[in-house]
Order: sequence, then structure tokens, then C-alpha cells
Amino acid sequence: MNTTAIFLSADYSGLIDTIFRSNVLNFITVVFILVWLINRFRVFSVISDKQKAINIHIKQSEESKIEAEVKLKEALEKVKNTDVDVAQISKNAQEVAKTLSEKIVEDAHAESENIHSKSIKAAEAEKNTAIGDLTKQTTQAAFIIAGEHIKQAIDHEMHKKYIDEFINNLDKMKVTVK
Repeated sequence: MNTTAIFLSADYSGLIDTIFRSNVLNFITVVFILVWLINRFRVFSVISDKQKAINIHIKQSEESKIEAEVKLKEALEKVKNTDVDVAQISKNAQEVAKTLSEKIVEDAHAESENIHSKSIKAAEAEKNTAIGDLTKQTTQAAFIIAGEHIKQAIDHEMHKKYIDEFINNLDKMKVTVK
């Protein structure tokens, strides 16, 4: 053999021996297996799809955040005016209560006047009834007293005189009997 060939084979045999004994071969093998697995299971496309899905979720979250911030601003704006609204509602309620109170008092006065008027009319009617009863009783008593007085005033002789005159007048009257 040629000395150059021996030299080269001697150098290469040590190098090949070193490569096989070192981890370089193992590393290269693992890299090839990883590349094959990555291509076989499309790891990069899965990662890309997951990344796209995450980006979509991030975008949706940002949109939701913006919507939530808008709603928060609207809520804060409504709450900001709540004190004014409460004061206005309270003022309106007080005005309504005052109006109702005045109406109730006015109605009560009118009802009181109505009851007073009716009671006066009832008292007058009762008074007139009592006066009528009293007048009737007085009249009856006056007739009784007058009758008694007339009975006492007409003495027995006058009574006899009236009876005799009546009988004489009967004689003068012609009575025809059929």
C-alpha cells in the first residue's frame, strides 16, 4: 500500500473511532430523529395553528376589554349623575307630597264644612219638630184648659137656659114626619 494511503487510513481510522466513541454521532442521530418526528407530526403547523388560536383569543380579549371599558365609562357616567337624579326625584316627591297634603287638608275642611252644615240643618229640623210638638201640646193643653174654663164659666142656670132655648127652638121648627 501506499504510504499516503496508510497515512490517510491511519488518520481516518482514529477520527472515525473518535466519532463513534464520542456523542457527536448520538447528537446527529437525535437531531435527524427530531427532524423526522417534527415533519411526521407537523409540529410546526400545530404550533402555528395554536399560535393563531392564541392570537385570536388575545384579539377577542382585547375587544372584550375595550367593550368592558366602554361599559365602565357608561356606568360611571350614569353613577356620576345619580346624585343629581336622586336629588331631583326627592324634590319631585316632596312637591307631590306637599300637593297631596294640601289637597287632603282642603278635602278635610270641605268635608268638615259639609258635616257642619248638615248638623246645623239637622239641629234646625229637630228644633222645628220640637217646636211643633210643643205647639201641639200647648194647643191641646189650651183647649183642655179652655174647655174646663168654659165648663166652669157656664153655670148651671145658664146651662138650663140654653137647654130650654134649644127645646123651644125645636118646638118652633116644624117637623114633618112621613
